[in-house]
Amino acid sequence: MLTIGISDYGDKATNLKLNFAARDAQDVANALANTQEGGLYAEVNPIFLHDGEASKNAITDALGDVARNMAKGTGQDLAVVMFSGHGVMIEKQFYLVPYGVDSSPIGMQHLANETIRADDFRNRLEKLAEHGRVLVLLDACRSAGMIGGFPAADLLRSVVNGSGVTVLTSSSADKVSREDEKWARHGAFTKALLDALSDPYRVDTNHDGMISMSELTAYMDTHLTELTDGDQKLGLDQRFQGDIFVDHL
Repeated sequence: MLTIGISDYGDKATNLKLNFAARDAQDVANALANTQEGGLYAEVNPIFLHDGEASKNAITDALGDVARNMAKGTGQDLAVVMFSGHGVMIEKQFYLVPYGVDSSPIGMQHLANETIRADDFRNRLEKLAEHGRVLVLLDACRSAGMIGGFPAADLLRSVVNGSGVTVLTSSSADKVSREDEKWARHGAFTKALLDALSDPYRVDTNHDGMISMSELTAYMDTHLTELTDGDQKLGLDQRFQGDIFVDHL
């Protein structure tokens, strides 16, 4: 499990500050670690990167660590990769924005070298998928004021998708992903996910003690729409089925 949340982008990008992105990633990591070990999975191996820890090199290294861990298994692992922060469009290509970028007019000229191109991100996810299933949670449309304008969530999802990789995005169109203190200081996307893990009776509709991929996405889609009064709808590219979480231990 690799969860990345960037609220503070550093002194060179103070205009990119977010309120709850780091908290979102930390709480998802905690929720999965606290509820899933010993159920479908013998153990949960969490990696949490936030703010200054989430540089381009650190994110790349962490994805490599996940790949090496999965390569030791028997193909039954599930990798959960979450990115909560900013994205940017550069010359019609989508990039994830790590910590440490320079969003000044001069720095913008070199932004493509400082960010993570979606194609490169996809290639690393496909490496993970060689050894199991991969669930990707992308909340990278957090602010209409982000550099380059906010990206098309559908484009992001189409670039990242791959065999064995299911991608959930925080919106299904060019909508800003909302965050609010009333959602326990979370973004709406993360709030919907955390509620799914804490309200298993409503999610596990066939009450078999497991949360399937389809049960999770159905709940999150409905709940995200409810939370945002229809302003956000879950973006989904589902490439595998089956049970992914237990609903209780």
